[in-house]
Amino acid sequence: MDPPPSRVGPANQPQSYVITNVAGTPGYLDPSQLKTRKLSKEFDVYSFGVMLFEVMCGKLCCEYDQGKIIRMFVPEWKRCSKEKKLNDIVCHGLEEHMEPESLNTFSTIAYRCLDEDPENRPKMAEIVQKLKIALEQQEDLDDINFEELQRIADLAVPPLSYKTRSQLHSLLMEGVLVDNGKTWLSVNKKGQHCELISAHKCMPPSMQILYPHEIPVSRFQYKVDYLLFLGLRLKVKTQFLSPNVTYTINLVYKCKHPLQHNLRIPFKYKLEEMSEYSKSCVAHVGEHGWLKTELFQFTSTKKKHNFDIHFLSEMKGWKSVHLSIEGVEFRPVDFEQDENKVDVQPADELDWEERLPDDYTKIVKNIDESTTQKEIYFLLRKGVYINNSQQWFSISKKSKQRLMLPARTILTEEKSGCYFLSRRKSWLWKALPGSRFNEAAEACERNHIVIRAQIESQLLSHDTMYACYLVFKLPENASVFEGIVITGFKGHFSLGEATKHYTYLVAPPHTPIIKLRPGERAARTRKIKGHPKLRKDGWMEIPVWEFQLDSNFGYSFYIDGYLKSFDKWNFTGLLIQGIEFRPAKAFM
Repeated sequence: MDPPPSRVGPANQPQSYVITNVAGTPGYLDPSQLKTRKLSKEFDVYSFGVMLFEVMCGKLCCEYDQGKIIRMFVPEWKRCSKEKKLNDIVCHGLEEHMEPESLNTFSTIAYRCLDEDPENRPKMAEIVQKLKIALEQQEDLDDINFEELQRIADLAVPPLSYKTRSQLHSLLMEGVLVDNGKTWLSVNKKGQHCELISAHKCMPPSMQILYPHEIPVSRFQYKVDYLLFLGLRLKVKTQFLSPNVTYTINLVYKCKHPLQHNLRIPFKYKLEEMSEYSKSCVAHVGEHGWLKTELFQFTSTKKKHNFDIHFLSEMKGWKSVHLSIEGVEFRPVDFEQDENKVDVQPADELDWEERLPDDYTKIVKNIDESTTQKEIYFLLRKGVYINNSQQWFSISKKSKQRLMLPARTILTEEKSGCYFLSRRKSWLWKALPGSRFNEAAEACERNHIVIRAQIESQLLSHDTMYACYLVFKLPENASVFEGIVITGFKGHFSLGEATKHYTYLVAPPHTPIIKLRPGERAARTRKIKGHPKLRKDGWMEIPVWEFQLDSNFGYSFYIDGYLKSFDKWNFTGLLIQGIEFRPAKAFM
């Protein structure tokens, strides 16, 4: 292929040139180049996209006969990619060994390179990034032990039918029943096994109350209903774990009235050999609406392990609370990526205007005209005061808008006592180090906190799921705050009652780790979503509400919420800086 003439300019410069005679190798030449008679770097991207399709399809873009072109494949490649018919064009020998996600990543970026509008084509930095991702996805497949996957396929009921390794991997990622229908087995992208053992298998028949499932509510034929206040014991025996893999052990269940809509089911648990109980964390919603509460973390040494787990309710008086238990899950740990990782795309190629909110000039006023859009972007990433320093505004790495409101604007000054002289204030106002605002609130003798706020819609990103965080500090003697806290929040756009959750202001920062070997080094731990988290400014935060911000909210919207202690203990000494709205990470 002839070198594209657009490469005569310096790198990273959006230059274009008008030419009189357009020349280039047929098949690789951008059709729009013939119309505009201009040279630009977008035309190089088109040529590179053609070469990517050649690699994927295993042939050149043109078919020759006696030195003449008799057929061009690029139109067919584009059509099949658009219609999701890659099987018609991908080299068959290549398809058998490619991981589906890797193929999808590779083909998608190749197709985008051939966009009819040069302005819509990706920059080379993004292309390199996507190709690296496709390579990583493929390397994960190459590291998988397919002999082990084939043994699992032979145990499946009904038997699996597949032709290629990638098809087998895809089927097992969806999961299969084994062990006479009492274990659900699946694999992740790395080929590591995930094992869900039915509650029916973990409990003696004398303790079970069995109900048949309606397919596809559960992966098993039966579920076990159990009254939590009676205490619960599950004897779990694994058979298929991947050795030398770090797992979390999760209880998979649904909770019936009166906590059926809550994702923090207050219970305690421990292993038979442990002396102390641990408190349950916030659950995550899994397949078909089943809840998953993370219990333990451990590193497997073999396929088979035995665990004897005891459960107790923290709410002994609630005899009507009972669980429908699907089973106990062993899932390989996915450690979170570094949120501060630098963008792969070079700064010179970033479109800073696209990274700024559309109406940022109305939100952040008095910006010097000489300030560049790049400087404004990093200013907003760090955060700025708006509305007479009464609010803190910032944007995320993905340019989503974030907002923090001070305690002074969200807390009501409720007074207790019937007579004027006996009334006590709800809050003491203090200037505290690390606070973004001049004042923070210290709670007086109250077991109920009311939060009300009005938010301008333009200060948040539309069509985005948001989480609302309470930003707080505990007093030095925080033992009284170890009890259960009930939160309830709703917006004026919500129908019905406030969304309730049960949580803690003080909770274990990590999942308990089981050490199976003497002297075993503790595995890397993860923070549990939904539990209190230490912020960089030294304050704590906890998620209290989640909502979808739609584009039809109007100029502003209102929220009402509360926090109250379950056992009527007081929040005396609790410091509140405010509440913060950030794009949600799906904790509830």
